[in-house]
Amino acid sequence: MSKQTKMLAVLGVMLLILIGISFNTSHIVEADSDGKMPQITGFAVDPINNESTTITGSGIPGTAITYYFESADPNSISKYFYVPSGGKFKITLPKTLDEGDWVHFWSGYTSNTNVMVGHAHTTTPIVIKTPYITNLTGKIYGTGAPGGTISVYHTGTLLGSSTADNKGNFVVQIPTPTPTENPPGDYTLSFIQRENGKITAAEPRIKDNFLPLTLSFSSQTPPNTINGKSLPNHTIQLFVNGNFHTFTTNSDGTFTYKSPDIIETGSTSIALFLLDEFGQPISVYTTFI
Repeated sequence: MSKQTKMLAVLGVMLLILIGISFNTSHIVEADSDGKMPQITGFAVDPINNESTTITGSGIPGTAITYYFESADPNSISKYFYVPSGGKFKITLPKTLDEGDWVHFWSGYTSNTNVMVGHAHTTTPIVIKTPYITNLTGKIYGTGAPGGTISVYHTGTLLGSSTADNKGNFVVQIPTPTPTENPPGDYTLSFIQRENGKITAAEPRIKDNFLPLTLSFSSQTPPNTINGKSLPNHTIQLFVNGNFHTFTTNSDGTFTYKSPDIIETGSTSIALFLLDEFGQPISVYTTFI
């Protein structure tokens, strides 16, 4: 080996050592760039999370990229790769990274790109399945994050809570006031979802006012025809002097029911309960004839 060749080899090794030291100290930054160098041209890294086993992205083919894991491995040294001819790259990680860690990429001393490791969990929103919530509603059905805790509040007061099952379904039991009370229009329920003690979703819901439920009678001797109108295709429970009957409203909300009970003026009590799809009363109508 000639003296000139040996000299070039020594200089090359020294340069690599200097580059490694420099990358491990002065060029570690906690931002998209360090404010002095621009982003790496044509370089993009796909999101990295704490369950990632690889790092993927794209860049200009042939570009030499050096990368470093800031805090996941204190003994880590700078590594490098060349963007393949197709422009897509894939790095296999030695182990998963921690949420909040930084992965730093450089292209020479002219540009850098930094990516923070995120959390793999995608927040599942709260979906309220109970179509109407009134003062008669005792159970609220919905879906959320499997294993998450769903709590219902009104003006800071906890009304009830439940844990979603492995499919995300939950039922929250809340207290019901006197059936004749009608909540004000601003009676808001707040649904809060917590996972591992952290709030991951929230959903407001205003209590519904009592829904329309009207009656009229065509006769007072059996069979008495009871006409009315409410929500379409809903179940109604009818009580006449304590006798129980069930029927369904028509597609336009109207209903006609021929009751076998005696309805006499001054001695007949009638109560109708409108039920939701879960069989819960959401409106009540009572009268005394």
